[in-house]
Amino acid sequence: SFGMSTDVKKVEALFEGYASDFESSLVDELGYNAFHRMRRGFDRALAQENEAKDKKFLKVIDVGCGTGLAGVEFRNISQTLIGVDLSPSIIEHAKKKRPGLYDSFQTGDIKPILHDYAKQPISLFVAADTLIYFNDLNDLFASMKAGIEDGGYAVFSLENVSEESEARLNAIVPEWRWQLTPSGRVAHRKQYVEDIAKANGFQTILYDKLDNFRAEKGDSVQGHLFVLRKDSSFQNDEL
Repeated sequence: SFGMSTDVKKVEALFEGYASDFESSLVDELGYNAFHRMRRGFDRALAQENEAKDKKFLKVIDVGCGTGLAGVEFRNISQTLIGVDLSPSIIEHAKKKRPGLYDSFQTGDIKPILHDYAKQPISLFVAADTLIYFNDLNDLFASMKAGIEDGGYAVFSLENVSEESEARLNAIVPEWRWQLTPSGRVAHRKQYVEDIAKANGFQTILYDKLDNFRAEKGDSVQGHLFVLRKDSSFQNDEL
């Protein structure tokens, strides 16, 4: 019942070994497309919030930045774009593959990094297919609350279970929150994400399904997209 999320070193080792083939494997072999769909969803969310179309975000962090697939999508709305990854090797590949895309990089676990931004908080948190290595999200959202400014945004993708699995889980474990998948990644329940977001002062302003956003052993993987806005007045401590 433990995802790789329980051991940061395991996730780091996975991507250190995967660094040189990371992008070709993800995009060419697995058909990964969440980064495009995240930006389109984020633009829709900003329109709903009546934000200016040319709004620039002062400080943006791309969490689990990899070689910059999501960074490319969000660069034009970022004054400062910071890439964060557990893998030093992947960061080196990002520098070579997309020189100048990021203004700076940080290597390490995102939770303490976010807490370090508390005095100079970030305005936009981007995480494409990164939070699937966490099971329980309590500590992560506490760090997001600390590091994201009031009025700031978070946009991220997560894996979802199939409709059949969801029906089975609802019947057997009605209070289920997340489910470990055969790949070792974690699928999170929509209601759990929205509840824990609300408890930390984040309002879900856009939710969308990301069906078929990646393949896994020939099968389509189901996902979902969340866009949150931090509003300290929008908080409920009940989980």
